[in-house]
Amino acid sequence: MFVACVLKDNLTWSTMVFFAFLSRASEMAAICLTWIITAELLSTDMRSTGHAAANSVARFGAFLSPFLVNQGDLWVVGTCLIVVSIVAAVFGCTLPETHGIELGKAIILEEEEEIRRIESGLSPRSRGLW
Repeated sequence: MFVACVLKDNLTWSTMVFFAFLSRASEMAAICLTWIITAELLSTDMRSTGHAAANSVARFGAFLSPFLVNQGDLWVVGTCLIVVSIVAAVFGCTLPETHGIELGKAIILEEEEEIRRIESGLSPRSRGLW
């Protein structure tokens, strides 16, 4: 979408529509994947709190988006979209692997492992991007 917003004067209408559909499909794929991963990572109480917080932020973003779009410069819209997407991707890369772990136990097991590492005198594990 960033490319479409920046190059809006040089693209045809059909190319803009193609980029719009491509970006929408990409966002929906990311949302579906995130929805599945959070069910495996988090317990029900944490997941429901997270969904409520995400819903609040989404409503705030929905309130602000018409002001952002109506200001006229599509490069600003594209820049906002790419910044939010990059931040979300970085946070998504820090999620732990859930293979072989019981549903809802991944975060608890990771916290217990961190406590054991600290108590044994080892340095806490840094959470890298990969």
